[in-house]
Amino acid sequence: MDIAGEVAITLEELEALRLNHLEGLSQQEAGLRMDVSQSTISRHLEAAHRKIARALVLGLAIRITNRADFYHCEQCGFTWPLPEDLSSVQHCEKCGSSKFHLHNHSSSGNQIQYSK
Repeated sequence: MDIAGEVAITLEELEALRLNHLEGLSQQEAGLRMDVSQSTISRHLEAAHRKIARALVLGLAIRITNRADFYHCEQCGFTWPLPEDLSSVQHCEKCGSSKFHLHNHSSSGNQIQYSK
């Protein structure tokens, strides 16, 4: 699928959703499980809810990412993290080049590249 038609949810956001909505834990209890504060859980949930709503309303795919996912510009070598809205990435944030790749590290450690 074209990455422009996706929203990316982090593993932390997914775990916060799982603990809060599937296991029924409070935000404070979920924070204790994830070893983060209740306010961090709240931010993860808010971000996940916003992304999921956007995907449902606009018919976008949902992709689960980890923090190792990033863009890399072939032109200048600049790297930057995935934004919330993947369709907003049209060029390198530093030099403006359209020659960049999404680097995705799967859980097995194998690298997958998507060319823009």
